[in-house]
Amino acid sequence: MECNELVSVRVVSYNAEQTILDTLESIKNQTYRNIELIVSDDCSKDKTVQIVREWLAQNESRFVRTKLLTVDHNTGVCANMNRALKECEGVWIKGIAADDILLPNCVEDYMNFVSNNPNCRFVASLARVYEENFAPENYRSTMGDCSHIANRLINDQIAMVAFHHTINAPSCFYNKNMLLEIGGYDNKYGYEDHPLYLTILENGNALYYMPKETVGYRIHNSTVFDTGRLFKYEFVKQSKKFRKERCFKYYTCRQKLSMRMTWMCYAFFDFFNLNRNKKANRFFFRGIMSLIYRFGE
Repeated sequence: MECNELVSVRVVSYNAEQTILDTLESIKNQTYRNIELIVSDDCSKDKTVQIVREWLAQNESRFVRTKLLTVDHNTGVCANMNRALKECEGVWIKGIAADDILLPNCVEDYMNFVSNNPNCRFVASLARVYEENFAPENYRSTMGDCSHIANRLINDQIAMVAFHHTINAPSCFYNKNMLLEIGGYDNKYGYEDHPLYLTILENGNALYYMPKETVGYRIHNSTVFDTGRLFKYEFVKQSKKFRKERCFKYYTCRQKLSMRMTWMCYAFFDFFNLNRNKKANRFFFRGIMSLIYRFGE
């Protein structure tokens, strides 16, 4: 089956002057043609908005419609995504951050997939991971295999995602009406992906999985990391609040213990301010966390 429904590609940006042209060019080069482009900027302090305006002026004829949204103060990632969602007119939404890229067949592959799976409203795939830029020699790995989640009944999907989801955020593809029905992105916890996935599943929308690479994901310092530190502890506190309020009801006693052990380890690493640039610290951190999660599975 083939489908030519309108797809909204949504880009959210903040201080992305060094990377956003890669993102925009990757959208322009999609093999699927029936696309609108929505860029929502969260009050960037650099030249991101200027770069987008100039690029849109030169390339808007490629798209069914283009829109640049701006605000006069920073509102956070969830509010930024909700502004973009309200502006989208497509049947489907493909989101992408302003430092990642869509692979050329991304939207076409997704539209072929949903056309052949008429009950699908939420689907994820694989991402190619690159370091710093998307030169072939900087490819590091492929991530995002969530077949072990998708091949389950929805109640099992909920329990698995509540504890330790491996859904690949950059690759997700959504039905717009589904996102509107669940109220969009929850701004309560300060981050978007895990709360969104749990809400989608709790509202009866099962996860589907397409085993294809669709996006390029760029590794560099991000909101999860403080410069030189293993992680940003503020993010850990936000995640802890979300898990206690939304996820603990799905956990076994063993999983609850595992999660409390995880938080203790985060507090330990934060207290000693371990530097992430030291290989031994990263190895120790990842090893301990992996053991704790396995204990809870």
